Amino acid sequence: MKGTYDYRPALFFVTAYALTWVPWFLGIYTGSQPRFASYAALFYFVGLLGPIGTTLFLVLTSGSSTLKSDFKDRLFDLRRIRPVYALLAVLMPLTVICLSIFVSLSFGQSSDQFRLSGGANLLSLIILPWCWHRSAKS
Repeated sequence: MKGTYDYRPALFFVTAYALTWVPWFLGIYTGSQPRFASYAALFYFVGLLGPIGTTLFLVLTSGSSTLKSDFKDRLFDLRRIRPVYALLAVLMPLTVICLSIFVSLSFGQSSDQFRLSGGANLLSLIILPWCWHRSAKS
């Protein structure tokens, strides 16, 4: 059992970038091929999991029980969540989206951007994180 952990930021960032961008480029390629277009979303989703996978791998293989305990505590101890930061985490993406639409409106784009898109795209963006959060709590 090691008392200290040797922080390796270069390994983390190189691995996280590789596990993110390689699947995304594969998704772009498969999306452009008519036979494989249905697999593109899978590659995009795997790319989103790159930083999470890197974090899990580095924490679980660290050999530091202190680091593992801190990681577990940060994930499951709801008392560590600051309400102000939780509110910012919800409002900031919405603010960025609205600001980007207003900027594109100032360049003459259509106001149809404010309409919600049809289909399950928006719904999945709401439901998937909620389900993941619910499963992480139990």
